[in-house]
Amino acid sequence: MPLILLFCKIHMHSDFIDEILSREEWEKRTKRSQPSSSQILRKKSRSVLEPKFKHKPQDEKRPDHVFFTLDTANMDTKMNHMVFKVLTLLSGQAYENIEEIGAFMQKLQLNPGPETPEWHYALIGKHGEGKSTLTNCLLGRHKLAGVSKGTKSCTQFATEFRYKAGANDDTDKSDVTISFFDELQLRAHLEENIMRYGRFHHPTSEEEESDEDSLDPALTRTLTKYDEYLSKEAYDVLRIIVKGDEQAEEKLDRHLNHPENFTNGSLIEFYHRKQRERLQALGVDGNNTIVYLNVPDKLDLEHEQGERDITAVRKVAESLAPFVRSVKVATGGMLLRYGLVLVDIPGYGDLNQARIASANVHRRSAHGEIIIGAASRIEDSEDLDGQITRSRKAHGDRNTILVMNQIDKAYDAPDYDAVRSEIEENKESPFPELHIALEATEDDSDAEEAYDDHIASVAQCAMVRQFAEPCEDALKQRHGGRISVYSVVASAAHDWLDPYRAEDPTWGPYMSGVPHLRRGLLCLTAEQKLQIYHKHYFQILPGFVDDAQRILTKTVGQKEILATTRRCLEQCFRNAIRGSRAAKDVNSISIVLPIYTGSEKNTVTKRIKALIQVWSAPTVVQFNTFMHTLVCRGIPTSYASAAYRGRDINWNRDLLDTMETPADNSHAYTSLEAYLSDWKVTIKHKSTEISNSITGPITDLWASIEDVITASSAPLALKGRMRGAWRKVKHVIRDMVNRFPEQITAAIDKVYQEVTTEEDIGCMIAIMNIQTYKDAAYQRRGKKVYTRQRRSLIRSLCDPDSNGRMFVDRYENAAMNKMTERIAQVSEEFIAAVDTKLKEFVRITKQFMETDVYNTSQHVAARKVLRRWLPEFQDLLLDCQRRFPGQQDQQDVQFMGSIKRARSSECEESAIKKIKVEDEYEDENSIISEGKTDKGTTGDSTTDGRKTAPSCGKSVLNKGIDWSRGAKTNKLMPKTNKLMPKTNKLMPKPNKLMPKPKPKRASMIVTNH
Repeated sequence: MPLILLFCKIHMHSDFIDEILSREEWEKRTKRSQPSSSQILRKKSRSVLEPKFKHKPQDEKRPDHVFFTLDTANMDTKMNHMVFKVLTLLSGQAYENIEEIGAFMQKLQLNPGPETPEWHYALIGKHGEGKSTLTNCLLGRHKLAGVSKGTKSCTQFATEFRYKAGANDDTDKSDVTISFFDELQLRAHLEENIMRYGRFHHPTSEEEESDEDSLDPALTRTLTKYDEYLSKEAYDVLRIIVKGDEQAEEKLDRHLNHPENFTNGSLIEFYHRKQRERLQALGVDGNNTIVYLNVPDKLDLEHEQGERDITAVRKVAESLAPFVRSVKVATGGMLLRYGLVLVDIPGYGDLNQARIASANVHRRSAHGEIIIGAASRIEDSEDLDGQITRSRKAHGDRNTILVMNQIDKAYDAPDYDAVRSEIEENKESPFPELHIALEATEDDSDAEEAYDDHIASVAQCAMVRQFAEPCEDALKQRHGGRISVYSVVASAAHDWLDPYRAEDPTWGPYMSGVPHLRRGLLCLTAEQKLQIYHKHYFQILPGFVDDAQRILTKTVGQKEILATTRRCLEQCFRNAIRGSRAAKDVNSISIVLPIYTGSEKNTVTKRIKALIQVWSAPTVVQFNTFMHTLVCRGIPTSYASAAYRGRDINWNRDLLDTMETPADNSHAYTSLEAYLSDWKVTIKHKSTEISNSITGPITDLWASIEDVITASSAPLALKGRMRGAWRKVKHVIRDMVNRFPEQITAAIDKVYQEVTTEEDIGCMIAIMNIQTYKDAAYQRRGKKVYTRQRRSLIRSLCDPDSNGRMFVDRYENAAMNKMTERIAQVSEEFIAAVDTKLKEFVRITKQFMETDVYNTSQHVAARKVLRRWLPEFQDLLLDCQRRFPGQQDQQDVQFMGSIKRARSSECEESAIKKIKVEDEYEDENSIISEGKTDKGTTGDSTTDGRKTAPSCGKSVLNKGIDWSRGAKTNKLMPKTNKLMPKTNKLMPKPNKLMPKPKPKRASMIVTNH
């Protein structure tokens, strides 16, 4: 049934409008660029051929979001250059051996740029519906992901495409990492394949029939096509293991022809050893990976021997597909540079359970999903609806994206007369532009009909595009109205990436819809990226200024006083951390209550017994399906029975339904109470207790720190520096405290999702029942086989085990332990992060004091380097800050940001004081020599007669700007800015005294503590 039959005239989005070429421009484009047969025979390089136009994603217009106006690439490049400059100037063992200089350099090295968190989006779709093609289109690469021909699957394992640091958007090189399963997983997969082969080729002999089993199809059991498929796949896996070993290849068939080898364990041991040898021969490292660096998309004809391109590396992974966990491709690309990671996973509907489980691991850990379906089948696809519902449940509506692919095949193209009429009558772009292009050729007798056909084709595509847009809205409303829906022609967009294509696609690069989808994906992360960049340029980078100023400005003569104060602070910190950890140890256990009462467990167990009778009823479930379900750990991928009122067979889901009211249809064995949901809600309510108990000792610390600083006998200026440093650390810790309850809640939701997920053999409940299904599957065949298998299931699921626990007890304990561990883990991560910030404050206070190495030649030289570098760094930082919203006014930024080379600063304890000026052109030792200070300097007196610069108690360097309050703040700007020129007039005077041979400007050293 077609999606849309009635043509609707609607306004087309500008993202779909391609440039309309004039006939002259169109004729200039090469129509065919493939080499001739003679060229191929002479092995002429394609590079001698004239390449065709290639669409480049980096040339597309960015979304209308403020983040894309920052020019972050330029900002990062300049800032990285500035950081590299000071690291180069300070490089050398002499500088690095000075503790505070080495720590400063290490901090610069560990923070080369803004954080680069990744947002993983899994591409979901059936085999052959264009997942890999769309991946190539989104990344702007023609051969990066393997593309299948026809409907055959080319994705046998998950492939992640992520950004490679420093890579250009137009690069054609990638780093590829093939990751393999570990030893235990490889052995488990091998055992499963050997069992599947033996089950098909060496079935157990049957016993005589009894009257009790007259309805039992086991006695006349026939092997299914699916058994044959599994057997063939198992044989292929064994062939892969022995490939290249001639002796092992010859022995393989002999080994498989002896039934006893399938029961004595010899096959498993022999081929597991061969499995390890095969991987070691390929160069698998200790991390179970093979790494290929700088792999090109396509090799030149003059490539070096042994060099591989991306297709060859992909074939290596495909040849070992049963052992491959995933492939990671690190490369360049606009989407990847902005933090998106695209994960191309095997299509749903796969028959291999190991691949299904591996794919679902990526789906569950992703931030969102891009679900792809063929436009011609998307309207009535129950499978697709199920995938959308699953994604909305796991990731939310905002992170669920539906893509209708192949819209060019979903609608019949309008005939020529309809197209011509549309060009003449439709006033919406691109039809007026097409009309103008046609009119320009009407009086030209030499005009080619081919150009008219080209214009008509463009109009046809535009009309189909208009057909598709109402369908997007209808699908969006059908699934709640909040998911994103796009329509594309991925094959056309893919062809535009090939500069040596035979001919241009009918659908233009923009009309294909891929650029529109790409803009939508960029918008998903724009707001988060803006916050990350703001934090980097208003908190982290200003912190480097603070570090440099602590190196340049020291307090002397107060070492013992500061040491005493620091010991008091450290004791307060230890007490707070100890109190938080004690609260974590107690409350992370106490808030996780049991799920069921004793009577409720008995009720659940009775429902499980009733469920087992439903599973094994021969009038409902064919024996082949029953036995196959046991072998497949409760989740068969193919079966003949139409059981459970049309539901797909999933015994693990059925077991969960006995313990929790299902979201869909209820059955006789399902629970009437939402025990697990109620359990989650109860823990969430009690999570406030644990968050308050853990953060309480930390928030109580604020007053203690103020009391310790106030009680200190340190001078006012030193107290001001300590308070300024503590204020910045406290600001960061307060943010962590405010986010902590949300982290606890997110952890509770995550555990609930894990313990109630039953979609594959890798889920918790499926893993718990591996032995249960295995024991039942290996029961002796023949008479009373159903009875023996039922009893085996009842023993495992309903009877108490050696520890007196039934299945519901074991499930409850597993869920409670998982919840307790996750809450404790999140709490410990929070406490450790707070502890790190408190220790950082202690380190900062140590840097206030002059050390024994302060007067050494190395420290003096390092300070000269910093004194020259710091003003340039501050100017660049100010320029970058101005680019952010609400920061464009330079004077406002100077007043609020305070990263300029300030002439005056408000002190913590006193009125405005002048700032100490250290002349970088004077000899460094004369500045810090005993008994000498700069004339007019106001500072704290020291025991040896020297003075130090007063501390700036007020700085917004680390605070950034509250954009929502910008207007209110700006009202104060003119009054403050009037003082700035007066201060600046004083600056030329010191310059008159400077030595003429070194005509450089003085540097103002400002402390912001």
